[in-house]
Amino acid sequence: MSDPIDLVRAFNDDINRQDLERLSRRVSDGHVFIDMADNHVTGREACLRAWAGFFEAFPDYRNHFETLTERGGTVCAEGHATCSDKRLAAADVSGAGPRDRRDRLCRRR
Repeated sequence: MSDPIDLVRAFNDDINRQDLERLSRRVSDGHVFIDMADNHVTGREACLRAWAGFFEAFPDYRNHFETLTERGGTVCAEGHATCSDKRLAAADVSGAGPRDRRDRLCRRR
């Protein structure tokens, strides 16, 4: 898969399905996960452990991308996340609350 938008969409589909096996095929040894609080998890195995723990803690977490745009290898995702667990409210940067959090994510790869 060479199209950056298709790759981001597939990666997100793996997250929404909580499919750690498929997700592991997309995570490189140099993978870095950066959350909305700017916490970093570095390396393939560390990221996969973090995703496994996240999936266990938040089984109904889902990302809903409304738009995906790409420029120069950087993909920006705009949308919201849903989850019934109120612990995610602390990570809310939009004021929408834990059930419908709107964010714009744009990271350089």
